[in-house]
This record gives sequence, structure tokens and C-alpha cells, in this order.
Amino acid sequence: MSRHLKRLNAPGSWFVQRRTTKYIAKPLPGAHLLSESLPIALVLKQLGHAQTTAEAKKILNQHQVLVDGRRVKDPKASVGIMDSIALPTSKEYYRVVFDAKGRLQLVPIPHAESESKFCKVVNKTTVKGAKLQLNLNDGRNILADKSAANTGDTLVLNVPGQKIVQRLPLEKGALIYLLGGKHIGTLGVMDKIEDGEILFNANGKSIATAKRYALVVG
Repeated sequence: MSRHLKRLNAPGSWFVQRRTTKYIAKPLPGAHLLSESLPIALVLKQLGHAQTTAEAKKILNQHQVLVDGRRVKDPKASVGIMDSIALPTSKEYYRVVFDAKGRLQLVPIPHAESESKFCKVVNKTTVKGAKLQLNLNDGRNILADKSAANTGDTLVLNVPGQKIVQRLPLEKGALIYLLGGKHIGTLGVMDKIEDGEILFNANGKSIATAKRYALVVG
């Protein structure tokens, strides 16, 4: 796998100029797809804290930059959809989300919100000792009791710990945010689930999309 990424070949979800330098930092492999993540060096540039990768490296080495509550120092460290970014020195806090065109953007959030994260339950498995393991969309696996959540539900976790703060079930009336599909980045209220499809209301319109794209956020 190539360690480099040509700027022209950067994912369409990246908010970058295409015809400047030839190469751009490529995020390290991790829990997020390339199209759903950014290297932390690029994030620092977009926030105006660095102009070059060398400056981003200096910031990462001299100051705390936290992703989901954990300090990162590698400029290629991956920052993905719904991750929180904290810069305590400048008291800045952000969350990575999609805009209506499917591009990754950094939305300012309060300090307290940077210490929690929405994670979707994508699968449940039984592990040694007959314990239930919840597999989450950001690659996390946590042990829980059988009533903790169903596949498709959202868990609000505290980070960097993984304590379950709240369960948000995928059900009628839930506020959902779309992580993919034609209506990516849209917020709406869930109306109905039919097989692998959901119907939801957004801005007065009834919209159908695949169930796998829905993340419950309230």
C-alpha cells in the first residue's frame, strides 16, 4: 500500500485545492475509510494553525492535540467522521462531520461535548465466557450486557474511556444523521423502518434511504 497520495487523487470528501502541490499527507490506516477520514496535519492546516506539514509536526510535538481524548503526535494520524478534536492550549474543540455535499468539515463544539462520541452498533457477537461484544462503526469493540443495545442503535460513549453514557435506539421519532447515500449529511426525524430501508422527514419532505446510513443523534 502506497504511503503517498497525489493531491489530484484525494477523496472527493476532502476540502482541498487540487492543483497546488503534487502530494498531500495520507492518513494512516485505521478504523475509518480513507473517504471518511483526514490526516491530523491537514486538520491543523485547515484550522489555520499550520501552513506546512513541518509546522504541524512541531505543534503536535510541543502542544497537546487530542483525538477522542487521546493525544496524537504522528502528523498522519487518522481523524474520522464523528471524531472529536481538542486543542486545549487554544481552547478549541471540533467534531468531524459531513456537509450536504459529502465533504468532511470541522464543526466547533463545546468542551464538554468533546469528551463524548456517538458510535453506531454495526454488529453484536458472543465472545469467550458468553459475554456480549458490541462492534461499533469506528472500529471499537466493547463488552456489554445483552440489553445494552441492538444493531443499528447509537451509543454515546465517554472518551477516551469507553463507558456507555446513553443508548439512542433506532426507532420512530429518533433524530438521525446520514453518514452516506444521496442525502449524506442530512438531519431528519425517523418515521418508519422497512427491511433495509428507512423513511424519515427532513425540511418537510419524506425521504427514503438505506438503514445502514442512519446514525441516531437524539
